[in-house]
Amino acid sequence: MRVSNTVLLCFLATPYLTFLCNGLQYTEYVEVEYNENGEGVAYPEYPTYPEYPDYQEYPDYPEETTRRPCASSTAKPTTTKPAPTTTKPAPTTTTAAPTTTTAAPTTTKTTPKPTTTNPPAPTTTTVKPCEKTAKSDIMEVLDASSSIGETNWGHQTKFAADITQAFKIGPNDIQFGCLIFNNETTKIFDLKTFSDKTSLYNKIRSIAYPTNQGTFTYRALRKIREEGLFSPFYGGRPGASKIVIVMTDGQSSDKAKTISEAELLKKSGVTIIAVGIGSEVDTTELKAIATDPNKVFSAENFTLLDVIKKELVNFTCEQTGRS
Repeated sequence: MRVSNTVLLCFLATPYLTFLCNGLQYTEYVEVEYNENGEGVAYPEYPTYPEYPDYQEYPDYPEETTRRPCASSTAKPTTTKPAPTTTKPAPTTTTAAPTTTTAAPTTTKTTPKPTTTNPPAPTTTTVKPCEKTAKSDIMEVLDASSSIGETNWGHQTKFAADITQAFKIGPNDIQFGCLIFNNETTKIFDLKTFSDKTSLYNKIRSIAYPTNQGTFTYRALRKIREEGLFSPFYGGRPGASKIVIVMTDGQSSDKAKTISEAELLKKSGVTIIAVGIGSEVDTTELKAIATDPNKVFSAENFTLLDVIKKELVNFTCEQTGRS
């Protein structure tokens, strides 16, 4: 069975053209086919329909030439623009750092510190050497009580050692001996022990601080007198002037005995020079120990011993040769 193209077109046509299909005439034709027995069978053919008239063509409408831009695509670049702005504030934080370092030098200007180290500096360079060639035997007596302390002990031994460097040392010139005292008296060396400046200086500077209590000054004076430390047995020389330099930072443990022993020693022909160090000394006692008030020297503290060193050396130099 075949369907005419005309009929098919009517079914497929749009509704407004269906009215044409109703008025069309069918043309019938027969097509012969054969069955299994070889007999021809004629089937009616669908009529043919006339061709439809040409439809009126509608005018073509122009295509849209202006296209709206996609809103979502144009918005993307705007989100990336603020990113660089966040990096700009970073350099501003680094500029504040140098301002904090400028204040540091102002705190380091501590001018008082160097002043504490200056007083001990001028030592033997400011002391005029004693040029006398007369013989003198000098005994240095150092306070080694517990009130001195390790630091001040160093100042005292340096002071005593520096004094010796102003004199010509030898058996025909000046000889030095040394004692230290606290609750006991210890002889460090005799008058005849050293005959050169270097050995004498090093020995005094190396005396260890004993840290014993007590200021028994009279025991040191008694030892000199009773043991005859100015005698020839310990290096004393006949006709040489005998001088004792006593150093102390306070009052003696027995003032009466100290004054008594000082008087006995002075009667034996010994000149005593008293050196008081610090604010705790008893000036009246120092004057009683010394041969006369002119032979008393004082320093406010151990660092100021160099201030009186020149005067003490000059005075001691004047006493040499006097028997």
